[in-house]
Amino acid sequence: MREGGGRVDREEFTSFYAPSFPRLVGQLSAMTGNRPEAQDAVQEAFVRAWAHRDQINTGREAEAWVRVTAWQIAVSRWQRARKGLRLMLLAARPDVAAGPGPDRIAFVEALRKVPAEQRRALVLYHLVDLTVQQIAAETRVRPGTVKARLARGRAALAPYLRKRSHRWASDWPGGIPVSDLKDELQQLADDAASQARPLAVADVIRRADRRHRRTITG
Repeated sequence: MREGGGRVDREEFTSFYAPSFPRLVGQLSAMTGNRPEAQDAVQEAFVRAWAHRDQINTGREAEAWVRVTAWQIAVSRWQRARKGLRLMLLAARPDVAAGPGPDRIAFVEALRKVPAEQRRALVLYHLVDLTVQQIAAETRVRPGTVKARLARGRAALAPYLRKRSHRWASDWPGGIPVSDLKDELQQLADDAASQARPLAVADVIRRADRRHRRTITG
């Protein structure tokens, strides 16, 4: 989006939406462990981004805004689903729509056992390449909390990663094959991104504007 102030127009929004949508679906898929739910959350976040386009000024900030919003949407749905069990049942099995192999299914299952905020920190650090300070700002916690979440998340995935790694343990920082973790997350995100199917920009704008009119009219 535009550098500086002012409300972005449709052309600017489109230039941001088209490349960012699949990338964010990949990131949220790694965070949530469920591609369809990740796509729904990212799609809704972009609808809200259009509605709040006067508050988002730069490409990097805009993508972070959508990612945070999509995460909040996903978490809200999880919380509501605890009453209806819909998402809990979805999370109980791997997303097999694209026919992932047994190794990918095993990684998704291992990742889903990691607490949500630890998964989020792992993805932001190893996949999005944010620093600890940047993750702290995005997740609104202290850097020490981010470091603890990263350490615990890596430790939780270590048994799976060690089993899969083809390198010697001496190559692993802290006994954990961190580069293998990055590779696994990247492959998971790339698979999800390749299957991302965004709404047309016109539909995003129409949905946001219709919602805005309903809000005004009450």
